[in-house]
Order: sequence, then C-alpha cells, then structure tokens
Amino acid sequence: MMEHTVNVLNTSGSLSNQDNHNSSNFLNTENVPISNVQTLENVETELENATTRAQVVNELSRLVGRSISDSVRRMMQKLYDDTWLKYYSYIGHKGKNKLSSLSSCKIIFDAIHLCSKFEKVPDIEIALSISKWMAQASNRLKKKCTNTENTCAL
Repeated sequence: MMEHTVNVLNTSGSLSNQDNHNSSNFLNTENVPISNVQTLENVETELENATTRAQVVNELSRLVGRSISDSVRRMMQKLYDDTWLKYYSYIGHKGKNKLSSLSSCKIIFDAIHLCSKFEKVPDIEIALSISKWMAQASNRLKKKCTNTENTCAL
C-alpha cells in the first residue's frame, strides 16, 4: 500500500511538472519580446484565452523584484522591445500609440499584484513606473548604440 501511495505521488508530481513546463513556454516564444504589430496581435489574441492569460501572469510574477520599479523594468524588458516601444506611451501622449489599453500591459498589473508584498499597491504607482520606463526607450536605444559602437538605425 505504501508503494502504491508513493507511485501515485510520483505520477501526480510528474504530471504537474509537465503542466508547469508547458505553461512556462509562453514568454520563451517568438512572440516576445513584442517587436512589431504582428507579434503584438499574436500576443493579444493569445491573452484572450483565460487559461493562457493566467499562465502568463503566473510566469511574469516570477520576475517580481524588490520594488515596483524593479518589477516593472524586468517585466517590460521581457515583454517589449525598445525599438517598438519608442512608438508607444502609456496613455498615448505626443501622438504615440496607447499601451495602457492592451492586455499585454494589463497583465503586468496582475502579475505584480499576485506577489503578496505588492497586492495592495495602487494601480497608479505601477502605471507611473510603466510610464517612466517607456519614456526612456529612445534613450536606452541610444545608449545601447554608443556602447556597441556600431552604426545603429534608430
């Protein structure tokens, strides 16, 4: 009987490991970091599925850092390419596209709130960190170009 219990535990453990392996593949696909309209549309479509959305939020929650700004930085780096992000602002200022209405942005809030130490953080604090991160996309690209000393097309 003891052997049967151990076998059941091993079997169920291996099944959950397979599930975890499958669910952690989303952020390691060709769709992220988002670098063009096509990948954005692919990601937004996939996030319409509640199961996929929950898996992605769970995966992003593993990137939570010591602070809100650190967490936002890690998640934004994983989700978005700066060359694409420079054409967006959080609420669409200066004729740029609006990021705040996208599901790929909203999952950042969910992932941060999933962490117990940030579950009561107001959304405005997260939004400000996202806005600040986005505002520096062009500067990060320029810095990257000067550091690599290659001819870069910004």
